Amino acid sequence: MNTSGRRGGVIIHADDLGYSDAVTHGILDAHTRGIVTSTAFMTNMPGTEAGAAAARAHPDLETGLHVNLTEGRPLTDARTLRGKDGNFRDLNGQLIALTTGRVSRGDIDREVDAQWRRMADLGLPIRHLNGHQHIHLFGGVLDATLTLARKHHIAVRRPVEPLWGDLGGSAVYFIRRVLLRWGSQRRAFDGVPHPEAFVELTGPRKGRSAEWLKARIAERSGVIEILCHPGREDAGGTDPLRTRRVEELEILTTPNLKADIEGMGYVFGTHSSFLLDPRP
Repeated sequence: MNTSGRRGGVIIHADDLGYSDAVTHGILDAHTRGIVTSTAFMTNMPGTEAGAAAARAHPDLETGLHVNLTEGRPLTDARTLRGKDGNFRDLNGQLIALTTGRVSRGDIDREVDAQWRRMADLGLPIRHLNGHQHIHLFGGVLDATLTLARKHHIAVRRPVEPLWGDLGGSAVYFIRRVLLRWGSQRRAFDGVPHPEAFVELTGPRKGRSAEWLKARIAERSGVIEILCHPGREDAGGTDPLRTRRVEELEILTTPNLKADIEGMGYVFGTHSSFLLDPRP
């Protein structure tokens, strides 16, 4: 899709399809009633099979693989990726293991390949790649992800935001942005399609709204990925983002939001429509 004559192209991307039924239905609500154009699928969670069936019923919602090495159980033996309970280590534990050489590259490759194959077996096209909690940017996971992307000619997320601004006074989010910038060094992404700009709706709650989103888009040009995490209410769930997901769903389904963004000179699309050459 060509964006010539426009200020830019916008991909509204929702992570975590398949995390749970509440998350899957929230993503589909944000697609059918809102502005979400793209999602990434988790292959090892309780809602995986139901999420795949739901996504197959909405082929206009572009799907990609959400590489997950920080939540739930691996699809392979992957001993160096597991904690003592047999599940993946949490994000902090996995980052430490990846950056101190305690994770086997073979385990990474086998697990990422198994997740790729499961998504394909469930009948979902894989048009782009990213990582749950951005794990695809660190250690051997980055190499494995970029190798797959080059092999299959698909896009990968490069989540670089300004270090300052919209932090809500949060030192944690500042440190997070530093780490993501370090993991997103441009040289590693040479030859791999990726959006030129990135905005994360899921940040400090202070000030997040439809007006905030329009203002952030207006500051950018080119192909912009907006990362969000919508979901329906899940009062009995343990999802740490469950309250924020409902708030984001409300933002993403704000009346006239799509028309307002288009009126600012942007066109909506997906990773494949903006970034990939037509395939024979």
